[in-house]
Amino acid sequence: MNLFTSFMRTVVPIVAGLVLTLLVHIGVRFDSVSVASVVTTVLTGAYYTVSRSWRTSP
Repeated sequence: MNLFTSFMRTVVPIVAGLVLTLLVHIGVRFDSVSVASVVTTVLTGAYYTVSRSWRTSP
């Protein structure tokens, strides 16, 4: 795995969490439907990534 990929896998979730925290801190409200949609998307992406990495690993 190259350094850029490792960096992106580490930094992107941190930045996303920071942005969401800042939005909540300044008063942006999220309804439960939006949160459920995002959680479903993230979990689906994580499942796909894990399953693909298991299939391609030696």
